[in-house]
Amino acid sequence: MKRKLFLSLLLIVVLLMSTLTASAAKWRYMKVVVQDARVRKGPGASDIITSLDKGTKVVCTARANKAYYKIITPGGHTGYIFRDHVKVIASADSSKVYVTTAKANLRRNARAGSTLIKTLKAGTFVKVLSVSGGWTHVKTVGGKKGYIRSDLLKKAG
Repeated sequence: MKRKLFLSLLLIVVLLMSTLTASAAKWRYMKVVVQDARVRKGPGASDIITSLDKGTKVVCTARANKAYYKIITPGGHTGYIFRDHVKVIASADSSKVYVTTAKANLRRNARAGSTLIKTLKAGTFVKVLSVSGGWTHVKTVGGKKGYIRSDLLKKAG
């Protein structure tokens, strides 16, 4: 009886752990390494959604097949890009990846008058570290940390 109870509890813990792990998928930040990299509707020779400039940062949400990654562009398009046209630069938990909705000031402290670290363009991906009082503590793909007004961010994807 005790053994059945123990095995049942163990099974529940294993199932819970696998569910939590699956819900916190790892996304990868990638940088486009060729000029005019095509983003397509599907993996392979499907219609082109947009083209990206060399240096553009995108978020990879999955590997579609051996040749293509499923990505989100800074403009919010979801599509597929050829693997040789991007390079992985970092990774993050998918639940913490956000994108700026407008030009946003990255500040040293959580207040409007605080020292300006950098101005981020609309469509810049950031990793959320914490949220408090209308301000979000973030880390950029380039590694800079600071605060952005929370109303200038939306969930990526």
